[in-house]
Amino acid sequence: MNEQALSSDTRSLHYSSTPSKRDALAISKALLSVLVIVGAYFTIGTSLKAATSDLMIAGYEVKWSILTSAILSAGVLLWVKQTRGSLVSLGFKRPPSYAKGIAMALASVVVAYAAVLIPVSTLSYFGLLPAPTEGVSKLIVDGPNLALALLFSQLLMWVNAAFGEELLFRGFLQNNLERAFGGESWRNGLMAAGVVALAFGAMHVPSQGPTGLFVTGIVGLMLGALFILGKRSLFTVVMAHGFINTTSHLLTAAQG
Repeated sequence: MNEQALSSDTRSLHYSSTPSKRDALAISKALLSVLVIVGAYFTIGTSLKAATSDLMIAGYEVKWSILTSAILSAGVLLWVKQTRGSLVSLGFKRPPSYAKGIAMALASVVVAYAAVLIPVSTLSYFGLLPAPTEGVSKLIVDGPNLALALLFSQLLMWVNAAFGEELLFRGFLQNNLERAFGGESWRNGLMAAGVVALAFGAMHVPSQGPTGLFVTGIVGLMLGALFILGKRSLFTVVMAHGFINTTSHLLTAAQG
């Protein structure tokens, strides 16, 4: 009888330890996917820039980051479709409410600018944060006609930045990390959002400098929380990302 109890205890100990090992492996894989995406972004971007310094289309210069995001987004879409058979895990699902999703996206513009301008202005005033680099205020497309450059920038931004980056960072990476951390919950979601926000900020360092890391990191964390609030549907965060960038582009055009 004692041997049976000991055997039962041993089996219980074995089974209880197995999930923790499995969880550790899942977290490692999810963190590795973050490094792979960011590393691939820098590798592809650097390779494209080495091939030619400018991407010119009909006399307009297009930033290489747009093509890089498009390549990565397409790659993730194909890989998930092949391995999982469905894109639901990336956030391709209806939001709880389209109207509320748009309202939250519009409100996020105010929140984002307040969350960014106040700390950035304060830290810059005390010399703790350098001024934004020149690249921050540029449109995605530069050319002889400002109106057309703004129009092309908007089209590419909504497809490759708003949709493409949210697909990569919230739909793919944040979802992967949240599942690895134990499943859908605010605690796991915010932990995942924090990690992804750092990666999101790091991706913008080459074009926006240290201030870009800080600014886009804050915005990335806010978008991560919004993704959870929107029941992990891409709709709300894509709209929010698009509205934030549209506001930035309009301010840039007004200054130009």
